[in-house]
Amino acid sequence: MRAWNLFATNRVRVLVVDADTRRARLTAAAVAARMPNSEVEIALTLTRAETRLLDEDFGAVIACADLAHPSNSAVVRLRPLLEGVLIIASGPEMTDAMDAMRAGADDVLIGGIEPHLAAQRLAARVEEQQARGRLAGAAACLPGAQAAE
Repeated sequence: MRAWNLFATNRVRVLVVDADTRRARLTAAAVAARMPNSEVEIALTLTRAETRLLDEDFGAVIACADLAHPSNSAVVRLRPLLEGVLIIASGPEMTDAMDAMRAGADDVLIGGIEPHLAAQRLAARVEEQQARGRLAGAAACLPGAQAAE
């Protein structure tokens, strides 16, 4: 597994949404340790998360589904406010995970948030998103790219 690029110029703002303050802090610390170029905030409610997403630009959100059951309701509320990566920690049922993915989550942690796993999955999703952006930029520079549009 690739290590997070310490010298990347893109800072990623991450919002951790979890009503459990202790778990939210552990997740935020794990993200900050895994992604040193990140800036991490915590919101303890979905309503507060929505307010933060309206006020500021975030590149990623990790949200615990305990805040809104079923897990896809958290996705439905947060996805329109976020262009970046959305990871939802769902309940133990596979159907919860499938519902969250159908609703627009980029990744689902089945059975809740385990801070280090959440940070690892977030780093992977952000890296994938940044790579897609670089590929799209490079493809636009290819001969005939303007003609294809």
